[in-house]
Amino acid sequence: VLFRAAAFDLVPPEQSTAALPRAVVEIDNVDPAIYRAVSHAARAGTPIEITYRPYLAEEALLGPDIDPPVRLTVQGVTATVFRIRATCGWPDLLN
Repeated sequence: VLFRAAAFDLVPPEQSTAALPRAVVEIDNVDPAIYRAVSHAARAGTPIEITYRPYLAEEALLGPDIDPPVRLTVQGVTATVFRIRATCGWPDLLN
């Protein structure tokens, strides 16, 4: 997979015992190549994985704040040529 830099918004997973944690990733002003890749991946039926690896600003050169990083699976995607929104989380193993 070719890496493409893009600005994005991230709402990290909440720390809660009441519900499964979910993260939301949004990309505005979507590059056509990114739109095509996400649309293709969503139709393929293969799980899409997102790695959440935060860095503390004052310790960025020391590596990520969480090691190993959190890996979430995309559970839903909406995509237009203007915005891509992905909801991510862990599978509900109880239901």
